[in-house]
Amino acid sequence: MGVFVATLGLAILAYIQVRGARDAVVATREAARAQLQPIVYAHAIVAQRIEGPCPELGLAEGDVGFAYYLSNEGTGIALNVRHGVCVAGEDHEFHAELRALRPGEEYRGHDPVTGKRTEGHKGLVVRVPKLGLAADVDSVPDTYWVRFESVFGDLFETRNPPDPEKSATFTGPF
Repeated sequence: MGVFVATLGLAILAYIQVRGARDAVVATREAARAQLQPIVYAHAIVAQRIEGPCPELGLAEGDVGFAYYLSNEGTGIALNVRHGVCVAGEDHEFHAELRALRPGEEYRGHDPVTGKRTEGHKGLVVRVPKLGLAADVDSVPDTYWVRFESVFGDLFETRNPPDPEKSATFTGPF
Protein backbone atom coordinates (compact mmCIF):
# COMPACT_ATOMS: atom_id res chain seq x y z
CA MET A 1 0.00 0.00 0.00
CA GLY A 2 2.86 2.39 0.80
CA VAL A 3 4.40 1.86 -2.65
CA PHE A 4 1.06 2.65 -4.27
CA VAL A 5 0.71 5.92 -2.35
CA ALA A 6 4.30 6.90 -3.16
CA THR A 7 3.77 6.13 -6.87
CA LEU A 8 0.52 8.07 -6.90
CA GLY A 9 2.25 11.00 -5.20
CA LEU A 10 5.06 10.98 -7.78
CA ALA A 11 2.52 10.79 -10.63
CA ILE A 12 0.65 13.81 -9.27
CA LEU A 13 3.92 15.73 -8.85
CA ALA A 14 4.96 14.87 -12.42
CA TYR A 15 1.56 16.03 -13.71
CA ILE A 16 1.88 19.36 -11.88
CA GLN A 17 5.41 19.89 -13.27
CA VAL A 18 4.34 19.07 -16.84
CA ARG A 19 1.38 21.43 -16.56
CA GLY A 20 3.62 24.18 -15.17
CA ALA A 21 6.13 23.68 -18.01
CA ARG A 22 3.33 23.84 -20.58
CA ASP A 23 2.05 27.09 -19.06
CA ALA A 24 5.59 28.52 -19.18
CA VAL A 25 5.89 27.61 -22.88
CA VAL A 26 2.55 29.29 -23.64
CA ALA A 27 3.59 32.42 -21.70
CA THR A 28 6.94 32.54 -23.51
CA ARG A 29 5.25 32.17 -26.90
CA GLU A 30 2.78 34.95 -26.09
CA ALA A 31 5.63 37.24 -25.00
CA ALA A 32 7.48 36.52 -28.25
CA ARG A 33 4.29 37.11 -30.20
CA ALA A 34 3.86 40.54 -28.57
CA GLN A 35 7.47 41.47 -29.36
CA LEU A 36 7.17 40.36 -32.99
CA GLN A 37 3.77 41.91 -33.79
CA PRO A 38 3.54 43.58 -37.21
CA ILE A 39 1.04 46.42 -37.64
CA VAL A 40 0.75 47.52 -41.27
CA TYR A 41 -1.24 50.56 -42.35
CA ALA A 42 -2.13 51.97 -45.77
CA HIS A 43 -1.71 55.77 -45.78
CA ALA A 44 -3.42 57.96 -48.38
CA ILE A 45 -0.94 59.97 -50.46
CA VAL A 46 -3.69 62.14 -51.91
CA ALA A 47 -6.70 62.65 -49.65
CA GLN A 48 -9.09 62.63 -52.60
CA ARG A 49 -9.97 60.36 -55.46
CA ILE A 50 -8.00 60.76 -58.67
CA GLU A 51 -10.17 60.95 -61.77
CA GLY A 52 -8.95 59.38 -65.02
CA PRO A 53 -7.55 59.71 -67.52
CA CYS A 54 -4.15 59.80 -65.86
CA PRO A 55 -1.73 57.62 -67.88
CA GLU A 56 1.19 57.99 -65.44
CA LEU A 57 -0.97 56.27 -62.79
CA GLY A 58 -2.52 53.73 -65.15
CA LEU A 59 -5.97 55.34 -65.06
CA ALA A 60 -8.07 55.37 -68.22
CA GLU A 61 -11.07 57.55 -69.01
CA GLY A 62 -13.88 56.54 -66.65
CA ASP A 63 -11.54 55.24 -63.94
CA VAL A 64 -11.11 56.47 -60.41
CA GLY A 65 -7.81 55.92 -58.60
CA PHE A 66 -6.78 55.85 -54.96
CA ALA A 67 -3.09 56.49 -54.18
CA TYR A 68 -1.48 55.26 -50.98
CA TYR A 69 1.62 53.69 -49.47
CA LEU A 70 2.15 51.00 -46.84
CA SER A 71 4.08 51.22 -43.59
CA ASN A 72 4.84 48.58 -40.98
CA GLU A 73 4.58 50.40 -37.66
CA GLY A 74 4.88 47.24 -35.58
CA THR A 75 7.89 45.36 -34.25
CA GLY A 76 7.66 42.21 -36.39
CA ILE A 77 7.89 41.24 -40.05
CA ALA A 78 4.57 41.30 -41.92
CA LEU A 79 4.16 38.46 -44.42
CA ASN A 80 1.81 37.95 -47.40
CA VAL A 81 0.62 41.56 -47.32
CA ARG A 82 -2.57 42.18 -49.31
CA HIS A 83 -3.95 45.70 -49.54
CA GLY A 84 -6.45 47.94 -51.23
CA VAL A 85 -9.31 50.35 -50.73
CA CYS A 86 -12.94 49.97 -49.71
CA VAL A 87 -15.31 52.12 -51.78
CA ALA A 88 -19.03 52.17 -50.98
CA GLY A 89 -18.70 49.03 -48.88
CA GLU A 90 -16.83 47.01 -51.52
CA ASP A 91 -13.16 46.02 -51.20
CA HIS A 92 -10.95 46.61 -54.24
CA GLU A 93 -7.59 44.87 -53.99
CA PHE A 94 -4.27 46.02 -55.42
CA HIS A 95 -3.16 43.68 -58.21
CA ALA A 96 -0.08 42.27 -56.43
CA GLU A 97 0.64 40.84 -52.99
CA LEU A 98 3.74 41.96 -51.11
CA ARG A 99 5.62 38.99 -49.64
CA ALA A 100 7.29 40.75 -46.68
CA LEU A 101 7.46 44.16 -45.04
CA ARG A 102 10.07 44.71 -42.31
CA PRO A 103 9.42 46.70 -39.12
CA GLY A 104 9.71 50.45 -39.79
CA GLU A 105 9.67 49.93 -43.56
CA GLU A 106 7.51 51.86 -46.03
CA TYR A 107 6.47 50.46 -49.40
CA ARG A 108 5.39 52.65 -52.32
CA GLY A 109 5.60 50.10 -55.14
CA HIS A 110 8.16 48.91 -57.69
CA ASP A 111 9.54 50.75 -60.69
CA PRO A 112 8.32 48.75 -63.72
CA VAL A 113 11.59 49.36 -65.58
CA THR A 114 14.23 48.68 -62.93
CA GLY A 115 12.21 46.42 -60.63
CA LYS A 116 13.51 48.37 -57.64
CA ARG A 117 11.29 49.84 -54.95
CA THR A 118 10.18 53.38 -55.70
CA GLU A 119 10.96 56.29 -53.39
CA GLY A 120 9.50 59.74 -52.90
CA HIS A 121 5.88 60.65 -53.60
CA LYS A 122 5.05 57.78 -55.94
CA GLY A 123 2.78 55.20 -54.51
CA LEU A 124 0.42 52.33 -55.03
CA VAL A 125 -2.77 53.06 -56.97
CA VAL A 126 -5.92 50.96 -56.93
CA ARG A 127 -7.96 51.50 -60.08
CA VAL A 128 -11.75 51.27 -59.84
CA PRO A 129 -14.00 51.62 -62.91
CA LYS A 130 -16.34 54.55 -62.25
CA LEU A 131 -19.22 52.74 -63.99
CA GLY A 132 -19.22 50.13 -61.23
CA LEU A 133 -19.72 52.74 -58.52
CA ALA A 134 -23.10 53.85 -57.21
CA ALA A 135 -24.32 57.36 -58.03
CA ASP A 136 -23.96 58.51 -54.40
CA VAL A 137 -20.48 57.05 -53.93
CA ASP A 138 -18.96 60.50 -53.32
CA SER A 139 -20.87 60.70 -50.04
CA VAL A 140 -19.28 57.50 -48.74
CA PRO A 141 -15.80 57.82 -47.19
CA ASP A 142 -13.08 55.57 -48.59
CA THR A 143 -11.26 53.21 -46.25
CA TYR A 144 -7.81 51.83 -46.95
CA TRP A 145 -7.23 48.26 -45.74
CA VAL A 146 -4.32 45.88 -45.27
CA ARG A 147 -4.39 42.14 -44.45
CA PHE A 148 -1.17 40.49 -43.35
CA GLU A 149 0.28 37.58 -41.42
CA SER A 150 2.75 37.45 -38.55
CA VAL A 151 5.66 35.00 -38.45
CA PHE A 152 3.39 32.81 -36.29
CA GLY A 153 0.87 32.50 -39.14
CA ASP A 154 -1.78 34.70 -37.48
CA LEU A 155 -3.85 36.85 -39.87
CA PHE A 156 -4.52 40.52 -39.03
CA GLU A 157 -6.27 43.43 -40.71
CA THR A 158 -6.11 47.21 -40.42
CA ARG A 159 -8.62 49.66 -41.88
CA ASN A 160 -8.16 53.39 -41.83
CA PRO A 161 -9.73 56.43 -43.50
CA PRO A 162 -7.70 58.80 -45.67
CA ASP A 163 -7.89 61.46 -42.94
CA PRO A 164 -4.91 60.87 -40.57
CA GLU A 165 -6.84 62.60 -37.77
CA LYS A 166 -9.40 59.75 -37.72
CA SER A 167 -8.78 56.46 -35.93
CA ALA A 168 -7.79 53.25 -37.66
CA THR A 169 -8.99 49.81 -36.64
CA PHE A 170 -6.75 46.81 -35.96
CA THR A 171 -8.36 43.37 -35.80
CA GLY A 172 -7.08 39.86 -35.43
CA PRO A 173 -5.79 37.33 -35.13
CA PHE A 174 -8.35 35.54 -37.26
